[in-house]
Amino acid sequence: MVGLADAISAGFAALKITSASVIGTFVFVFFAAASLAQLVSGQMLDRLGARPSLALVSSVQIVAFLLMPGLTDWAIFAVALGVMLGVFGQVPVIDFLVGTTASNLSRSRAFGARYMVSFLAFSGAPPLIAIIQANWGFDGLFLVLMICSVLIFLGSRILLSKPSVLETPAAAAQVKS
Repeated sequence: MVGLADAISAGFAALKITSASVIGTFVFVFFAAASLAQLVSGQMLDRLGARPSLALVSSVQIVAFLLMPGLTDWAIFAVALGVMLGVFGQVPVIDFLVGTTASNLSRSRAFGARYMVSFLAFSGAPPLIAIIQANWGFDGLFLVLMICSVLIFLGSRILLSKPSVLETPAAAAQVKS
């Protein structure tokens, strides 16, 4: 994206906008747009349940990571947005799973453990990314991330049982009415 950022910043040379500022703006756009995926993901949870919702956001990540290697400029912008949609879309699903599977007595500890694991992963990710990128480049990094997404997808299919007809949110609503 550096070439794209350089081209855009050159167009605004009079304003002294640097390519770093343009990339920062791209990151803002990614995060702002991807945050809307949480609303869509929440809606899917209400209508379909966790299993199909997690399968969909994992599939979005798999496809985006498969498309990412070798892309530049606007193509990488679009695919990176897809990656972030998948990442942000997983957040409500994971929180839903923790909230619905933990008992009332242990729910706060379960969420605490979830956030502890998340923060450990966040702190361990930059050195791992640096090692992978130094040895295999960004294309290798995207391949590793795609493998992680495939493992999440497969795990969701294996570990999340297929709900019976009455366990789906839509069916439960029909039974109550």
